[in-house]
Amino acid sequence: MYDHDPEVPAGFQEADFLQAQYEEEGRRIAALTRQGVCTHGWLLGPGNGGYTAADIARMRAAGKFPDRPTDDRVTDQASIPTGSILCTDCGALIDDPFAR
Repeated sequence: MYDHDPEVPAGFQEADFLQAQYEEEGRRIAALTRQGVCTHGWLLGPGNGGYTAADIARMRAAGKFPDRPTDDRVTDQASIPTGSILCTDCGALIDDPFAR
């Protein structure tokens, strides 16, 4: 009996509990998206210009909210201000929590 662990309740493995948590998180994010709330899932930080304005436009077109305008300070990756990150789902510049 390699798939049953008698030391955990009902023989469930930790992976079973983790999978249930991941599925619940996915349902929560999907519900927020349906309500028009962006969870900022796809982020692009400042850089040396690796992504052009056309690249960012393609990312935005594939985002969850492509109809929202991209922050007008962003023309390419190099123009993303230090301490900020661009959400390619909704086009908003948000504070980078790791830049502190």
